[in-house]
Amino acid sequence: MEHMKDAVRSGYWPLYRFQPTATEGGQPFRLDSRKPSIPVRDFVSSEARFAILSRTHPQRSELLLELIQADVDERWRYYEQLAVMSRKVPSAEGGTRTDDDSADSPQHEEDPP
Repeated sequence: MEHMKDAVRSGYWPLYRFQPTATEGGQPFRLDSRKPSIPVRDFVSSEARFAILSRTHPQRSELLLELIQADVDERWRYYEQLAVMSRKVPSAEGGTRTDDDSADSPQHEEDPP
C-alpha cells in the first residue's frame, strides 16, 4: 500500500476524476492528488525493473529518470490547468454559454441572414 502512495506522491500516478456533463458551468476535471512531494527517482528506486536498469546501464538509467521526471512535471502543469477550466456549452445560435449566462441569451449574437 505504501508503494502505491509513493506513486501518487511522486506524481508518477496522479489521481484525478473526469465527469463530463451536459449542464453549464462546473469543472468536469477534478485533480484529487496533491502536488508531487517526492522525486520520481525515490519512487522508481524501489521498482525492480528500474533497479536492474540502473545496475546494468547506469547512464541510460539516469537519462530515463530525467525524462520521467520532466514528463511528470509537465503532466502536472497540464492537469493543474485542466482543473481550473469550467464547462462551456455551445448554444444553438453559435455562441457559448457559461454559468453567468442565461439559457435564453447566447454570448455572441449573429447578424440575421
